[in-house]
Amino acid sequence: MNNVYKYLKKELQTIGISENDIREDSKLKDDFELDSTELVDLTLSLKKEFGLEIDLSKPNDLTVGQLAKKINEKLERKNE
Repeated sequence: MNNVYKYLKKELQTIGISENDIREDSKLKDDFELDSTELVDLTLSLKKEFGLEIDLSKPNDLTVGQLAKKINEKLERKNE
């Protein structure tokens, strides 16, 4: 488990999602029913932690694992 995934897991727990419910294949919108305020909070948290703009305005099918991968890819490009 990489640091980005661990961070996402921690942030989702602060929103009120049980650690046992957070898996790589969990969908942000469908499984966690995150509302727009929670998505904005998550977006701001990611920007603060990683210095990246991540668009979560349409998270319908986005899983935790896919989001972690997206962040890791952006971090790799940023560090090149």
